[in-house]
Amino acid sequence: MTALRTLPAFLKHNSGATSVIFALSTIPIVTTLGISVDVARAYSSKASLQSAADAAALAAAISFKADKNTTNASLAATNTFAAAKGAWTATLDTPLVDSATGKVSITARTTQSNFFIPLISPSKKTTNITAVAEVTSAAPAAGGLGMNLEVALMLDVTVSMSQNSGTPNLTKLAAMQQAAKSLIDTVVQTSQTPYKSRVALVPFSSAVNVGTRYKSMTGSNPTSSWTSVVERGGGYAFTEDAPSALSYFGSFRTKKNNALGSAGSYTQNLSSNVPATALVMPLSSDKTTLKNAITAYTTAGSTAGHLGTAFSWYALSPSWAGIWGAGNAPDPYDAKTTMKVAVLMSDFDFNTYYLSANGNSASQTATLCSNMKTAGITVYTIGFQVNSSDSVATGLFTNCASTAANRLSASNGAQMIAAFDTIAKAVVEKASGAATLYVSK
Repeated sequence: MTALRTLPAFLKHNSGATSVIFALSTIPIVTTLGISVDVARAYSSKASLQSAADAAALAAAISFKADKNTTNASLAATNTFAAAKGAWTATLDTPLVDSATGKVSITARTTQSNFFIPLISPSKKTTNITAVAEVTSAAPAAGGLGMNLEVALMLDVTVSMSQNSGTPNLTKLAAMQQAAKSLIDTVVQTSQTPYKSRVALVPFSSAVNVGTRYKSMTGSNPTSSWTSVVERGGGYAFTEDAPSALSYFGSFRTKKNNALGSAGSYTQNLSSNVPATALVMPLSSDKTTLKNAITAYTTAGSTAGHLGTAFSWYALSPSWAGIWGAGNAPDPYDAKTTMKVAVLMSDFDFNTYYLSANGNSASQTATLCSNMKTAGITVYTIGFQVNSSDSVATGLFTNCASTAANRLSASNGAQMIAAFDTIAKAVVEKASGAATLYVSK
């Protein structure tokens, strides 16, 4: 009887109902929030994919506009897309280049895994994302360049450049030499009036060889053939100030004995000056002299990429006019009259530096890249066989470039040559003043 009397009371008891109702109500709320996360991720992926597709389409259009070659245009699109997307998994359909109109059509695809959408729609475990870019071009500009063009080439002449490039019968050095010479032919115009078009060469390895300008860089005469220099410290470490008594560079001959980095010991044991035959050459429009200098390059030494980066900036800096001389002096910074471009080519595995207070080579390079871009220099990077698992190297390759379209990757010599060609055509196109590309999708 006691049990029967308590049953009605039990059935009327509702003290836990609120908790149950609240628990049940949170299920759709959490599910909705989760779905919004998946959707937001999809929008972000779409934006990144679109950016890479746009860069690829623009590169292809610029390439085709320069030489009317659809194969080169497709290669430019493929290389640019690979660099722009980085390690992200995405694919590019075969680029479509209309040989009659110059119209370029790009379609890129990726797939995103969903975390929450399958809870209400089990078949929707992934979302397919597509980005389309189409570019058409205006009529080419008449009369050549519409402004001055200055291009500094940072060229890797380290010992590793003697290896095969991945393209049969072509070493890394030979591929780079061919690529750089071709760029010179494209960039340096026959007529130097009313606008100048000049190229500077900045070969580097464990140091940079400044040749007869050694005393103006260090404040002292060189010992025999030891005419290479290393970084300076203090408040001038990451500026474009010309060398003076307060801002001289270090002598490679003496500083190498305390070289730091993973190749520090190797560098300390070098018994002769490096680079030996590859000297920094300031801005010049003399194609023959520039190309002869490149032909003379040999390989030796480790990879102090921050020095190549720094001297690429100095080669374009008006502050260094007195160092380079009147005939080679960079023009003042003025985006309306002069386009200044630095092209940094390396595997970006920088392994040698000399002043610990400045940070390692990668850290110094990152700061120099940032500062030169702020000064008004457009930076392109060519990542040659960059190790995708090396976050420092990939970070430099990615972040030093001014935009996603300004970084190009190459896994063999042929692709390196194509990358230089793409950049050469792009900068001439941009400096032409009137030839415009239109993104239509």
